[in-house]
Amino acid sequence: TNILEIVPEGTRVKEGDFLVRLDDSALKTELTQQQITCSGSESQAIEAEAALSNAELALSEYEQGTFREQQETLEGALKVANENMRRAEEYLTFSRKLAERGYVSDVQLEADKFAVEKAEKELDVAQTKLDVLSNFTKKKTLTQLKADIQTSRAKLDAKQKTWQLDKQRLKEIEEQIVKCVIHAPTAGQVVYANDA
Repeated sequence: TNILEIVPEGTRVKEGDFLVRLDDSALKTELTQQQITCSGSESQAIEAEAALSNAELALSEYEQGTFREQQETLEGALKVANENMRRAEEYLTFSRKLAERGYVSDVQLEADKFAVEKAEKELDVAQTKLDVLSNFTKKKTLTQLKADIQTSRAKLDAKQKTWQLDKQRLKEIEEQIVKCVIHAPTAGQVVYANDA
């Protein structure tokens, strides 16, 4: 490191008086770069914290909102399918009685049988959708959302550690800049070392 300023040899100094100023220009450039790096790593830590918060919120949203909404919608569809099945069976029973008396044609009776079969299929589909939601979709979604939380936590931890290291490096550079100005440790006379 180059010496920029130094007191003349033989100068009388008191404790704390200025002795030497070393060239700190490279350190000041490094300080600026490290401040930029530090700001970037702080920004990434804040983003990671927000991502973790969003992942936790997504889990709550699914458990307390989205899943319940889907479940209630499918349960409603199942009730409608049950009611449609009940009505189709009633119509078929009524049509059979009328067919025995000759008031309903065979075509109409076949149509009512088909309506019962269709209602059975719709009931099966509604029940299957509800079963899939409860037994598979919920588990799969919860697993993914919990994994997202763990991933976000790990990323936050890494970003925070990076930020801490960057701040530590910034502090070290600042300390080195301060040390570029040397003050007298005690009162006395300045004498340069001269090796023979």
